[in-house]
Amino acid sequence: MSQKVSRTALKIAVEKDDYWAFLLVGQLLNDFFERSKNKRLDAELGISFGTPIELHGITEVSSWVVSTKITSMLQTVDHLEKAMNNGYPKAVGKPGVEGDLTRIIHFVSRFSEAYEHILDWRLQFERVEVEAEFQKIIDLASTFTMNVIVEIEKSVSGLSKSIYSSIEKAENSEEMVREENILTLTAPDITEFIQEMERLKARYQI
Repeated sequence: MSQKVSRTALKIAVEKDDYWAFLLVGQLLNDFFERSKNKRLDAELGISFGTPIELHGITEVSSWVVSTKITSMLQTVDHLEKAMNNGYPKAVGKPGVEGDLTRIIHFVSRFSEAYEHILDWRLQFERVEVEAEFQKIIDLASTFTMNVIVEIEKSVSGLSKSIYSSIEKAENSEEMVREENILTLTAPDITEFIQEMERLKARYQI
């Protein structure tokens, strides 16, 4: 286990009391989101330190935004959904089957890495330097992950609540019933982005 996890998570992993797999997932995710608070606030406020990303001309701007950043975001969103919808059920195990510690660590680490990648994606836009003509397209694209970030956080919060709800029900009925926690991320409204991109393409005849 990583030194970055809390003592509470380590205790759960070592002792493996009743419902330990569910509790460990919840605790590890809570640990991660606690560590990510500063970066999350940076993404919200638009604070990003690092080397400026200089883009010159419509070709460079279009290539970086569409080919590089949007493609990367779509891949990350796909990985997030796979981790939650496929990785989590296998990690905690089916009813009556003990959880798998290796899968739990893998699920939490991959889910956490994908979330952090989304934050980094957002922060990179704050370091982009372009001519005034292209600033609007950069500003519009930079907002694409904000709804994703919020939905991820709501999903994790919902997962934690469902874990404790399931445990409470199990203690009363002696049967653990895992509540479904399907992550479906909403696509952002890109209408204005497309309109601005079409304007720029017409302006520069590309």
